[in-house]
Amino acid sequence: MATVNRRGRTWQLNWSDADGQHRVSLGPIAKQEAEIIRREKELELLTGRRVSGSAVTLAEFAVDYLAWYSTQYPSTYDRTEGIIRLQLLPRFGNEPLDAIQPGEVTRWVAVRSQQIAPASVTKEVRVLRAMLNKAVQWRVIGEFPLVGYQAPPERASKAVEFYSSEQLAALYLAAGPVWAPVWQFMANTGLRRNEALNLKLSDVMADRVRVESTDDKPTKSRKWRDVPLNARALEAVGRLRGKRQDGFLLPQVFPRSVSRAFEKAALRASLGGSLHTLRHTFVSHLVMAGVDLETVRRIAGHSTITTTLKYAHLAPGHLTSAVTRIAL
Repeated sequence: MATVNRRGRTWQLNWSDADGQHRVSLGPIAKQEAEIIRREKELELLTGRRVSGSAVTLAEFAVDYLAWYSTQYPSTYDRTEGIIRLQLLPRFGNEPLDAIQPGEVTRWVAVRSQQIAPASVTKEVRVLRAMLNKAVQWRVIGEFPLVGYQAPPERASKAVEFYSSEQLAALYLAAGPVWAPVWQFMANTGLRRNEALNLKLSDVMADRVRVESTDDKPTKSRKWRDVPLNARALEAVGRLRGKRQDGFLLPQVFPRSVSRAFEKAALRASLGGSLHTLRHTFVSHLVMAGVDLETVRRIAGHSTITTTLKYAHLAPGHLTSAVTRIAL
């Protein structure tokens, strides 16, 4: 019999065999990872052989992988789960993990590239690679099967889309009294969807909101931050606060329902984009107002400056001022 138990921040695998009792540290891994390793050891003790990765299909592995992913990356879970369920499982679900080969992935990518944008294909391949890498890390398979596979390069390069003040006004008008203050709050704070939904009234202070990362509801960067509130954000908070009786600032609905509500309002306002465009709008307007990129990074909660640099072209005269510093 094999067991796992937590010791501080690490997990420990315990078992007994003819040679006595054994204890092995598994490191600071997730509970789901430790359980997979325990089951593998349990089967090894019962059968006398190590688990072969070829016995585990992608569909079987997806159950444990998504359970782990939901606790680690809740903000992107819906999209990742959709990619796995709608795209990866129909094509590779019945295949053993270590039987998925570069050639068949290349052929699948060629077909998908005729159906969707290259960036979306790249995202699907990344999800597949992440699953296979995790299978290796969890010792479900011995080797990564896509060694040598080269994903097609992304050829498109577009500036970040954001809304003008006039477009936001049209959005608020089209949204109605329930959702208008929600969109106004998110446009003036740049909070991600799950960050906003998880925000409690106790997190809202006189001049700022505190976004905290917890074990059950981590932020994307895994770090907490304070986001200052401007006059328009405070106005939205006032309208939202009066409607809540459950301790949360925003209506407590499924994340996807929030996105759908936004899409309906944007359509009525004759706007494109998605709910995440409000975050792009917040960051873009900060940069256009002359706020330095490091400050923008900290307020937005970008884990690295690389993400913030996508907005650098919006800084007032940043290209012109750079060129005028020289005279050859």
